[in-house]
Amino acid sequence: MFIVGLTGGIGTGKSVVATMIQDRGIKVIDADAIARQIVEPGQPAYKKIEDGFGSNVFKENGELDRTKLGVEIFSDVEKRKLLNSITHPYIYGEIRKQKQRLLDRKYPPEEARRRIEAQLPLEEKTEMASFVIENSGSLSNTREQVEDILKLLRASRHHIWNKSLIFIALFVISAILIYLLSLFVSSR
Repeated sequence: MFIVGLTGGIGTGKSVVATMIQDRGIKVIDADAIARQIVEPGQPAYKKIEDGFGSNVFKENGELDRTKLGVEIFSDVEKRKLLNSITHPYIYGEIRKQKQRLLDRKYPPEEARRRIEAQLPLEEKTEMASFVIENSGSLSNTREQVEDILKLLRASRHHIWNKSLIFIALFVISAILIYLLSLFVSSR
């Protein structure tokens, strides 16, 4: 089994590449989707956001108004910290559950914890990445790169084993940052 982190800036095509990977029968855990799910009505984070931010960050139908919330969290560092303290435990918890199901207990917990705790700036992630997909060209060119990488991954399982859990950490961190950035961008 491979564990690969897919990371990149906002609007860089991560979803397109993830879909291409998923279309090849590979499981994908989408941290952005988890972040959206945990703030739906009835979820524990929903009530905590309401308690911390008030009802003004919700639409009339009860859904979270990401634009209004984005305005608040990107204009006030303390509010951003509050939102992170509310949502991150649920995001990490759900990712842990999904990861555990995927891993089927094949990795020693201490080794997984050490690797997951690794955090690096984007430049270092790029330098450490085994593969970088340049997707400024055509969709077919991107698909070709994805296929080439998948072939290489299948051929070199030992190399990936050494870096796989680091990629999970990079994915989680990047997905959370991307989600927060999307809140900010949608608020403009």
